[in-house]
Amino acid sequence: MSLFYPSESLQHKLHNTLRKLSKKVLVADTLPNEVRLVAGLDVAYRGDVGFGALAVYDVRKRAFVEVLVEPTIVRIPYIPSLLSFREAPPMLKVLSKAQVAADVYLVNGLGALHPDGCGLASYIGVVTNVPTIGVTKGLLRGNYTFSRRGGYEFIANERGVVLGARIRLNKRSLYVTVGHMVSAERAVEVVHPLLGKSYLPIPLLKAHEEATKAARGSSWVRQSQL
Repeated sequence: MSLFYPSESLQHKLHNTLRKLSKKVLVADTLPNEVRLVAGLDVAYRGDVGFGALAVYDVRKRAFVEVLVEPTIVRIPYIPSLLSFREAPPMLKVLSKAQVAADVYLVNGLGALHPDGCGLASYIGVVTNVPTIGVTKGLLRGNYTFSRRGGYEFIANERGVVLGARIRLNKRSLYVTVGHMVSAERAVEVVHPLLGKSYLPIPLLKAHEEATKAARGSSWVRQSQL
């Protein structure tokens, strides 16, 4: 099945959809005092198949309690500001198969620090009504303000609302952004301790590895309780 490239008019409608969803994004800390189960969500591709991966990590036990990969036909190509419409379907499918509910979900993509106010992490959070955090290596173009506080560079949008932070890792930077039902400060508190030796937090790195393995044709875990 070939990919369908959206026309300009359809892209305009998709951007409007994101703007409408952005009004439902909750920028507030709703997480429990102890965040124990943190999940990572990522997608890798083979042709027109997107392999959505979920990895739920128990922070206290330092072990994964569920790893799951599900394939989904993807019809829209990569368009930077419209990533939600390409990657959300595989992520939503794997979430629908999960047996374990996490306290918060780390999504490989932007959250509310998006031109339309609703990146992939916010999209997933609003649609599924779960707390999400966006984790990515870069930001899309925008008018952002950086301010250093508590060892982090917090990032505000053009309206002055703090929606993320930049964590510097050697010569690289990792951007942690508000997805849904979380504050920028709490998002950093959740992500930073999970970075380990990789620039990706442990649950997201595992999801990335499992999705990539499946996309390369290796056997994958359809569902496992570990």
